[in-house]
Amino acid sequence: MDPSVIGPDIWKEIHKLAIDVVDKKSEENFIKYIEDISNNFPCDVCRKHINTYIKSHPFPCEYTKYFKWSWIFH
Repeated sequence: MDPSVIGPDIWKEIHKLAIDVVDKKSEENFIKYIEDISNNFPCDVCRKHINTYIKSHPFPCEYTKYFKWSWIFH
């Protein structure tokens, strides 16, 4: 699948979930979504980039920092 087709909607969802992280449950949902993408994204090159970013940029310790994490990721 072409990342230019699927990518924009994935990014919208990542940013939406990130800004909605306000408690443990929403944090868990965000992390699960990112982990699912990192394991299943249909573009091999993109999947490698995702995994490289996750390894070099751990998830934040504060709920208010998830959107910034996703913005830098993008």
